[in-house]
Amino acid sequence: MSSLTTAAFRRLVSSLKHTQKTLCVVEQSCGGLIQTSIMAQPGASKVFLGGTIPYNTRQSKPILLNNEELHQRLLSNPATSPSLAITTVSECSKNADSLSDETKEYMQSKLHWTAETSVAFCRELGTDYCIAEGGATGPTFRPQGLTHGFTVVTIAGRVVGNGTDDGTDGGDSSGSDVQVLHQELIESNDNRREENMRTFADKAAEILTAVNSNTTVEDQIEPTTTDAKAEVTLDRATHLRSNTEALECMEHRAKYVILSGSDILVSSQDSSQLSLLSHPEVSDPSMKL
Repeated sequence: MSSLTTAAFRRLVSSLKHTQKTLCVVEQSCGGLIQTSIMAQPGASKVFLGGTIPYNTRQSKPILLNNEELHQRLLSNPATSPSLAITTVSECSKNADSLSDETKEYMQSKLHWTAETSVAFCRELGTDYCIAEGGATGPTFRPQGLTHGFTVVTIAGRVVGNGTDDGTDGGDSSGSDVQVLHQELIESNDNRREENMRTFADKAAEILTAVNSNTTVEDQIEPTTTDAKAEVTLDRATHLRSNTEALECMEHRAKYVILSGSDILVSSQDSSQLSLLSHPEVSDPSMKL
């Protein structure tokens, strides 16, 4: 796979194509990597409308929809102004107790910034989703005491039933409106700029894939260990096996599949419970299927 993109973005584009949803992107610290990673995927034009990189908010009004009201909200102090953010640093940072007040204020400003931009761009461009990303990747940081990279990823999306047909609340004639669906503060363990940019971009793709498929990000990550007593579900949806897009969309839910020719290898500790074969079992020539 090209270094311009990753498997996380292949899953994202496949998921959006499967659900026939569209998105736009507003990013800061990832510097366009989210958009590049989407566009490097075949068929991205079906789901991706475009985006922007307002790296310097104060100077970026023309690429922030040239919207004076939005620009002023982004420059305002979230501690003293209304905000669309749905969480706080104290609630979502794993290191909240050890952060300086200046660092907390800076991180909170990114929760505010991404919430405002995601809703504004999703609404203005008429997409189903908007990814907004903003943080700091390193190697140096402005807030006192901040030593590791972080970013905030906010997903805004359309919610049916909250809009009106007179446009007074930003809704449209279909009765849908835009709101923040998910916010997440992602913290790195180091200050390596390029590595953090890639990590944060991939995390943004994973988050939107989870939102779009109504799962959690953890559902997309393979566990390092398997409980032998965990329930195993056999997928018998044979009608999907020739549907490439459907299979790609479901790929992030898969755990392990082991094949021997045309046979699926499974073992059973008892008649009622299936379990996955261990590597030694797979290598054992005496193992009967």
